[in-house]
Amino acid sequence: MSDKKILPGRAVVSVTGADATTLLSGLVTNGPPAKDACFSALLTPQGKILFDFYISPAPDGYLFDVAADGADAFVKRLTLYRLRAKVVIGRDEAHAVYSDADDNDARTIMAIDENASVDTDYHARRIAAGVPEWGADFGSDELFPMDVNFDLIGGVDYKKGCFVGQEVASRMKRKGSARKRTLVARFDGPPPPKETPVTAGDSTLGHIMSGVDGSALALIRLDRWENALDAGDAITAGERTIELSRPPYMTVD
Repeated sequence: MSDKKILPGRAVVSVTGADATTLLSGLVTNGPPAKDACFSALLTPQGKILFDFYISPAPDGYLFDVAADGADAFVKRLTLYRLRAKVVIGRDEAHAVYSDADDNDARTIMAIDENASVDTDYHARRIAAGVPEWGADFGSDELFPMDVNFDLIGGVDYKKGCFVGQEVASRMKRKGSARKRTLVARFDGPPPPKETPVTAGDSTLGHIMSGVDGSALALIRLDRWENALDAGDAITAGERTIELSRPPYMTVD
């Protein structure tokens, strides 16, 4: 497994049992998948993100690739929804999440390999691609899926039927345009601290999320950004000039 590196800060949760598919189908925003892994989330009834994750089919159920800092809370939340469903929910300490740079930077859940190295470039690649992540960029019950572009990166299946928060998520999508989006910020040197306001003139456009040297993600009000561009105002984070751009997958709303 020399071509695979363990992803830092990720953990594996398993949901197995006869009712696993039925239970998850009514909870998650995308999936559960029959074959290949998919990106998904669990929302509040008000439509805000509680957790995001990747779901992979497994014997007798599913494995979840989740942020390690939220894994126990995620297990607790799923357990609240279990009621009388015939499922077993818990941390899976025998598996870990790995990246594979030789396979288009894919990620996979595999049995733990004590000899695998750590993927130290993961967050730099994620930020360059414009992909926000729970924990690094936002916390539970803070943002809607469209704020962090989940509708554009396959995180929400609006045709799958009911899931927790589905009514709010669908209504926001039907409006046809997003008020806020997560953009890529570029600059010289180390990133501004998380939550640093992004401003242009007297207007606050949004704030910085996670970052690495030279780039960060930023949650931005699109109308204010467009007004700043039209006015030719410098865009700053703290006292530093930054350049905002849409991620590669994003077209103009």
